[in-house]
Amino acid sequence: MPEPEDRVSRKDAGGIQMGRLARSSVLVAIIGLLISGGLALESVNAAAKLSVKIVSMTSPVTPGTDATVEAQTAPNATCTIAVEYASGASQASGLDQKTADSKGTVSWTWRVGPNTTPGKYPVTVSCSMDGKQASAKKSIDVKK
Repeated sequence: MPEPEDRVSRKDAGGIQMGRLARSSVLVAIIGLLISGGLALESVNAAAKLSVKIVSMTSPVTPGTDATVEAQTAPNATCTIAVEYASGASQASGLDQKTADSKGTVSWTWRVGPNTTPGKYPVTVSCSMDGKQASAKKSIDVKK
């Protein structure tokens, strides 16, 4: 008398005999591992690919007025900004460390000193998350 169809043993490509139910169980287990491994790998890749881009900046700017820089990075990344004028690093209020929002957006607004010498100055945004770091640099143009 023949066995029920789900219990029929057949040899797979490797020559191992497996019933249909056993093969289905192995296939489900492999798919589960691939999916969970893929999700874990995606999380690792997101952290490994931490990036930051300055997406907007007030430039040119006049001494005595406000400047704003907006950057895009990973959600919840911790970011700092540095503005280097001819006189040295800006200590202006508003240039504090910030945390990017849930969309990865972070911005700073500060007053450019009224006596700032006209010229082009580097603005550097640096972000970190999970031990990874990234930075972006653009120039701000101060004009009288």
